[in-house]
This record gives sequence, C-alpha cells and structure tokens, in this order.
Amino acid sequence: MGALCTRYRPAPTHEPPPSTHRRTIRVAQSQALLRVETGHTPLPLLELSLRCLSEHIEHFPSVQLPSEIAQRVLAYLLSRAWLNLDTLSRLQDCVLLSLEFPNFAPLSELGGEPWLSMLSRHTEAVRLDISSASRVTDLALRHVSALTALTALNISGCVALSDAALAHVSRLRSLKQLKMESLPRVTDDGLHHLWPLSGLQWLSVAGCEGLGAASVALIVEIGCAGENGERIELRHLCLRKLPRLTDACLVALNKLPALRHLQLGWCQQLTGEGLAALGSLLRLSQLELSQTGADDTTLRAISKLPHLCVLSLRGCQVTDSGIAHLKRLQKLKRLDLHSCPVGDAAAATLAELPLLEHVELGFTEATGAALVALARGRGEHLRHLGFDSCKLSSAALQRALPLLRGITHLDLSDVVTPALLGESLRHLTRLTYLNLFNVPILDHDIIFLSSLPALVELNLDSRSISDGAMPAVSALASLTRLDLFGARITDGGVSYLRTLTSLRHIELCGGGITDVGVGALAALPELRSLNISQNIGVTDSGVNHLCVLPVLESLNLSYTKVTIGCFAPLKLMASLTSLSLYGCHIPAKAVASLRGSLRHLQSLGYDP
Repeated sequence: MGALCTRYRPAPTHEPPPSTHRRTIRVAQSQALLRVETGHTPLPLLELSLRCLSEHIEHFPSVQLPSEIAQRVLAYLLSRAWLNLDTLSRLQDCVLLSLEFPNFAPLSELGGEPWLSMLSRHTEAVRLDISSASRVTDLALRHVSALTALTALNISGCVALSDAALAHVSRLRSLKQLKMESLPRVTDDGLHHLWPLSGLQWLSVAGCEGLGAASVALIVEIGCAGENGERIELRHLCLRKLPRLTDACLVALNKLPALRHLQLGWCQQLTGEGLAALGSLLRLSQLELSQTGADDTTLRAISKLPHLCVLSLRGCQVTDSGIAHLKRLQKLKRLDLHSCPVGDAAAATLAELPLLEHVELGFTEATGAALVALARGRGEHLRHLGFDSCKLSSAALQRALPLLRGITHLDLSDVVTPALLGESLRHLTRLTYLNLFNVPILDHDIIFLSSLPALVELNLDSRSISDGAMPAVSALASLTRLDLFGARITDGGVSYLRTLTSLRHIELCGGGITDVGVGALAALPELRSLNISQNIGVTDSGVNHLCVLPVLESLNLSYTKVTIGCFAPLKLMASLTSLSLYGCHIPAKAVASLRGSLRHLQSLGYDP
C-alpha cells in the first residue's frame, strides 16, 4: 500500500499534511480494529485501504496509483455506484488497461460524449466495454478511435449506433476481439468498415438483424485476404439470431479453416442439409446450432469433426438414431439436447463417450433409465446433469445419484417422484448448483442440505417448502443465490437467512413476508438482487430498511402495498439498475419521475 500517493502537494505551513496513503492506512487500520472489536472478520489491510481511498477520492485533484490498484479502485467505485465524471477524473493520471462499464447507464448521458471523451485519455487501455449504453451516438464513438492500443471492444446493445459508428471502430487496428451484438441499425454496408481489422480473431454480430448473406461473405473475404495480404486467423465467430442467414452462407464459411468456435443458434432458415456443410471445418472445437434446422443428417456430417468438444443442439429435431453418430466424437465434453425428441437410447450412446462431463436432457423423453445409464457409464466424471421435467422414478434416483460423486451442477426441476430424494442427494458433496423447482419435497427432507457445504446456488421454489426448511438452508455458508419464489416462507423463516452474508440474489414471493422480514434481509451486505413481489405485507416501511444495502442493483416490489411514500428511500439506493412496481397502483407519471433521481436505472417496470 506504500505505493499509494498523490500528485497534489499544497504549500507547507507549519507541518506538511500526511500523504494520501498514510491517511488511508490510518483510517483503514482504525476500521480494521473496529471490525475486530465488533466481532466481524477483519478485512485485509489492503482491501480496507482501497475502500477508504474510494470513499474519499473526491478530496484529491488527482491520484497516482499502480495500475493494478487503480483498476481495483475503479471496480469498487463502479460496484458502489460512486463512479461519475468527477471521480473518474481523479484517476486520469493512472494507467487503466481495462475500461469495462457494462450496463452502466450514466455512460449514455448526453449521447455518451462526456464519458467517452474522458475515457479516450487512457490511450494505454487494451479493453473497452460500453455494452448496453443505449443512447451513445455515432458521433460520440469517434473518441474511441483514440484508443489505438485496444485489443478488445464491446459495443453490444448500444442500439443508437449505426453503420457510421463502425467507421470509427475501423481505426482500431490492434483489435483482436470485437463484440457488436444487438445493433439494429447496422447493415451489410456498414460491416464493410471492418475491412482494415486484419488481426481480428474473435467476432460476434449476434442479433444484428440487418445483417445477411453479404455480411457473411465480407467476413469470409476479410478472413481470406486481410490487410497487406496477410491471412486473418478468425477463430471465434458468432452469428446467432440473424434471421436472414441461409444455407448459402454456410458454404462460404468453409473458407475459414482456422475457426475453432462457431455459433449459429436461432438462425431458423438454416436446414439440416445446409448445416451438413460444417463437416469440413475440421478445427472446430465448439459448435452451437440451437433452434436451427439441424437434424440427423447434420449429426452424421459433424461427427467427422475430430476436435469437437462442445455441441449445443437445444430445440433441434435430432433423434436417438442421429445421436448414435456422435460415438465418433471421442473428445466431446459438453452436449446440450434440451427440448430435443431424444430419449433413453441417446443417453446410452452418450454414456460411452470417454470425456463427457456435461449433459443437458431437460424436456426430452429421457427417463430414469437414461440417468442410470449415464451414472454407470460416466459416474464420477460427470460434472453437469440437467433432467428438467423428465420422468425419473425414485428407484432410478436411488441407484444413480450415489454414483455421481463428482457432480457439481444438478437440475431436477419438476421431477414428480421425490420419495427418498434427500437421502440420495446427500452423497453429492461437491454440488455447487441444485435446482429442485416445483419438486414436492417436504421440509423434513431438506436436512440433507447439511451434507452439501459447497452449494452456491439453490432453487427451492415449491409450495411444499415452508419455514421448517430454513434452519437447514441457513447452514449453507457459501450460498450466493437462493430462489424461494413460491415457497411458503414467513418472517420467521427469513430470520434464518441473516447468517448467509454471502447471499447476492434472493427471491421470496410466496406472500408471507412483511416489513419485519424485509428488515432481516437488510442484514445481508452483498445483496444485489431482491424479489419480494406478491407479498402484500410489505409496505413503505419495509423499503426504508433496504436503504442500507450498498450494492443493491435489482429490486422487485410488484404487487406489494408500497405507495408513493416509498420514493424517498428508493431515491437513496444509488446503485439500482432495475426496479419493478407493477400492481402497486402508483400513478405512472410519479413512477417515471424516479428516473431523474436514479442515474443508474436502466429498467423501470410499472403500470401505464
């Protein structure tokens, strides 16, 4: 921390003022002592110093910090919604290699002109992310062209940008990664500006619905020629959600032999026969074909790809017979067959793949026999299993689950036979994610959770769950996400959550929460997303409790009893990016006025 200092040196009087880093450490040491005295786990001195500097940075005209420290200060200012043009200016003399502001609403102010102008001073930056800055203009983006060291740029969701914006992007000759998703005003003509980007290795134009065959041809042309005759090594290409893409485009992709990752999901004009052309891309390791016309013909062709390790066929019309072709994919690790018309025979095929770790079979015809086959064939090597809405018997669960000792992610949503489920799950001690949505498991069965200390995400959204399950839930110290949306939880049950200080996301919408329960939730310092909609016992007083949550970003109060009286505490929640007030009978004009007070707000839901 000794490297912390400032350039600001006022003329000495009788005694020179203490330097920034000495003042920061002094405050940090006192705060560390306070945490020890009050029984809290003390934070490392460096962490406390960073927090103190962030809290008081506006007192210094400029600071000079090591690059790594400056990045952490910037991240902390962002997380606490303290970043504005004034605080950013304090870091103008610091080397900031990464300028990442995803979903940062203030960046859109005045079309992005003031923010991008200031950011352009950091000419050493190699990464810039301004995604979802919906009002940034083509003109403002000209400032980005000054960042000539950039190797990665993300302008996805900047929906005001048009073809003209890409002219500015074309000046960034060091770019290797460009993410420009969901730009509705960009057309085939605009993509021609990318021609000079001869070093591009990673490109995503997903959701740019104005792009079609001409754009794909141009991408291929750039890849074949490049600047000064040098061949570009385009390795990752994402063309998802391009409704104008046709089979003719796929043949052209064969001219990009270096492709490792290709995403074509939701391009619904692509047919199974057309997709078979991808069998010539022999270096492909990841392929996404979700919601396309991929069929058994496609699988026969892509089964020849020797390096394929990730394959997504979600929602495709492939069958057990087609899956049999995948036996040749000896390097396959991840396979998504969600919503495909496949069943137990497909699972039997997959059980023979020597490296398979991740299988998604939700909403298929798979039964308990599929689960048993995978457990016996891959056993402790499986890491991710999804059987959402599949017919799994208690007997199958009892036979299979104890064999899955390496599993970390398990989705058993809507499994209709929960008998002895808890007894079977207790063996899965490495689980970090467990989804039991709409599983009629009872409170007394939840005791198995004590055997799953690694759980980070838990879904117990079921009306069969009530306060009786909460003591077991409260023992999960690593939990960051908890979904109790429809559970019959009351204030008494919520009180058990006070100990889960790592919780970031909670849903409690069963109707039993009052202001008292909301007060208990205010004890969770890391809470970022809170859904307490449909609890008619929540009033303006409850919202008052939430003011102390420093990083709360998303709050859903729909169909509660809050009134316009909750606006005062809401306006104090500076970090809010999403707020829902549907069904609260508050005048629409009044709700809309909140935008003026909450600068980071991007989504505001209310009744018109």
